[in-house]
Amino acid sequence: MLTERWRKHYYTKREMEAETAMIIERGRSRNMHRMWLPGLLMGLCVILVAGPACALEAIEELLDNEVVWHADGTITAQCYRAEALAGVHCNWWIDLTTCRAVGQTFRCAGPRLAGVQLGLGSLSGAPGLTYRETGPSMTVSLYRGGPGGDLVAQKQFPPEQITDDLPLVVDFPSDPETVWYYEVVADRLTTTVRKNNIKATEGDVYPHGRMYLDGRPVDGDLHLRVHRASTCTGARTADAVLWSAPPEERLWPDANATADLMLREGAQGPLRLTVARNEWVSAQITASPAPDFQVSTVDLAVGPWTGPAGATDGSLQTRVEWLRYSLEYYRDRTKERLYPDPLAPTSHAELSPDLAIEQPNTTFWVSVYAPASAAPGIYKSTVTATVNGTLPLQMPVEIEVWDFALPRETHTRTGLFRATGGTLERHLWWTEDLADFRIAMGYPFHREEHGILRKSDFSEEAYQQVLGPKLQSALVRTAETLNERGLQLTMVCPWGDTYRVLRGEPEAGYEGMRRFWEAYYPILQANGWIDQAYARMPDELGPDRIDQAREMAAKTREWAPGVKLMVTSMGTPDATKLSRGVGIADIWCPSSRYVLAAADFYKGRQQEGEQVWPYIHDFLFHVSDPAGARLFFWMLQKHGFEGVSYWSLGPRGQFEHAPHGIVRRDDVRQGDGTLYYPGTEDANVQGLWRSARLHHIRDGLEDREYFWLIDQLLSQAEARGAVTPEVAARVAAARSFPEQLTFRFSNFVHRPELVEECRREMASLIVELQRLAEEP
Repeated sequence: MLTERWRKHYYTKREMEAETAMIIERGRSRNMHRMWLPGLLMGLCVILVAGPACALEAIEELLDNEVVWHADGTITAQCYRAEALAGVHCNWWIDLTTCRAVGQTFRCAGPRLAGVQLGLGSLSGAPGLTYRETGPSMTVSLYRGGPGGDLVAQKQFPPEQITDDLPLVVDFPSDPETVWYYEVVADRLTTTVRKNNIKATEGDVYPHGRMYLDGRPVDGDLHLRVHRASTCTGARTADAVLWSAPPEERLWPDANATADLMLREGAQGPLRLTVARNEWVSAQITASPAPDFQVSTVDLAVGPWTGPAGATDGSLQTRVEWLRYSLEYYRDRTKERLYPDPLAPTSHAELSPDLAIEQPNTTFWVSVYAPASAAPGIYKSTVTATVNGTLPLQMPVEIEVWDFALPRETHTRTGLFRATGGTLERHLWWTEDLADFRIAMGYPFHREEHGILRKSDFSEEAYQQVLGPKLQSALVRTAETLNERGLQLTMVCPWGDTYRVLRGEPEAGYEGMRRFWEAYYPILQANGWIDQAYARMPDELGPDRIDQAREMAAKTREWAPGVKLMVTSMGTPDATKLSRGVGIADIWCPSSRYVLAAADFYKGRQQEGEQVWPYIHDFLFHVSDPAGARLFFWMLQKHGFEGVSYWSLGPRGQFEHAPHGIVRRDDVRQGDGTLYYPGTEDANVQGLWRSARLHHIRDGLEDREYFWLIDQLLSQAEARGAVTPEVAARVAAARSFPEQLTFRFSNFVHRPELVEECRREMASLIVELQRLAEEP
């Protein structure tokens, strides 16, 4: 009967089998094209092929982990992980007035498939199904083998039971080669346009499956969460377990929610890390208590490092921060989820008795810096977590320092990342702290020029402040600090006066712009900063502002020749509309959701000498997979984009401190615009807590320096005729790593261990290229 149904309404069975075979081959071919490489690299490619499909870590699981701490010290757990298939963006609302059936093929690495549901959860900011016109009932089906395969599960949802995710809870064996097909069928078409719709992403963003509308394949992917189940076992020797996890993992406050990470192979030590000289490396170290064991304090200490020579070595610098949690209110609504992100700069964790979690994790973020002077080799230490002052838990740590240094200069530009310190001292501290993360402070003044002007309605007194010696001194000291840290000066701009032009005062606005450049352009010129600086055009230019922006651009180039002009997101992927900005922009900052839809346009602008710095916003929301903030830079590398933009460092919104850490209320998405938090008495000297997301950004920026070094050293070795075919093959493979880990500009693989494998291979290659470029 099922076969007849497919023949009548959709493909023939033969067509379905051919389509399924194509999907399987499609996934294979995209991952296996480097299998010819020798040795270690061959092993790496096998890892790439054998792993799970390209999918993000999602939240809001259908099922909770079931963890048992046995009296004999063993721990067993049934663990569940959710993966989101269609990347971080939502840009397609499938209207159910025109089709009744929406489906998606996918794979699940297993070992068991536990459930499937619509939507990416909070990841997309939108539910999987919007159901406003009641009436149509929905039938959800799951097929093994792809469209036209075996029907293995089905559930009918009458109108009164329809939810925005239409979940199926199942329990089937699965492996990376098995193709599954999830389909939603409405019993009739919706009658009112856009009342009922299902969310998807346009374009092929998930390489191991395909979306179907009324049985026909289309270019896009359904927003779908796939839940996989695994059985985990481990052991403990005390009333708590000390374990480690990569920085990309999201460590929830409930110990049961992270049981799969705690019980994975190698989690309880030794912890092994690698780092180049002039690079940071991080890990999360957690103490998880057994049931009924009450934790009140945890103190973490990293012992002295023993260097490659076997003696105590003080070269490595260690920083310990206590991972806290943020409860986010977005427009006065909250999902009551505690997001791990704020980092209190203390190694002493004091758990409040008001913390309403039965088995609370206590996690510390441990960062280690290898300076340029560090000797290469293996460094060893021991991490000790002392629980309640009496229970010591220990883990050995090894860090391999590679025999090369990352460049002091950061070759990926960071645009905007704006904040003002209020005082020059605070502003310069913030500039230095950001430089630790290879981020250039996006504003050279400790007070906002446009804020001063607007607050006083552009009075002459305000202009005297803006153009006066204090802000001029701030510009000079900020730029000097940035340059000393290998970063470039950023935005220098009479932004307040550009808006004065837009509000209908062109004569006064242009006079203010002229005065600004009359004061600041000679400073840029005298210090050689003209090539570094950029001026920002009014935000998000629409058709009604283009003519004014073009005139502003012409006058800026007259008064400040050589200063680049930045145009931020124009809110469209349409090349015709974007072309209105040609002649205005030197730097384009598109939304990441539009950048590939207009890829030909932006490549054309790059060929004309312009630059592309996409926004990173969608990869920094609390609801997004933390790995995305790092792998965003692998996407930049893949597409040859020169920089990254982000609008605000924060802290913005209203904050309260709570037993878990922070409560934040704002009218922007969870975590947006805040990479620093206001701290408590354990805050740093400026009263701030850093965020874990800063570390993810730095990891991505430093990863990209590996690619830069490979290119530089390859050129030097080629000039000497020293590059062998094997080394050339390794270089080609390393350059393909971003293709292996990311897909288009939306999707990526959540596999921190694979990132580390890629970094190890690149480090080994850099050492070899360095030898070829330098040896006599």
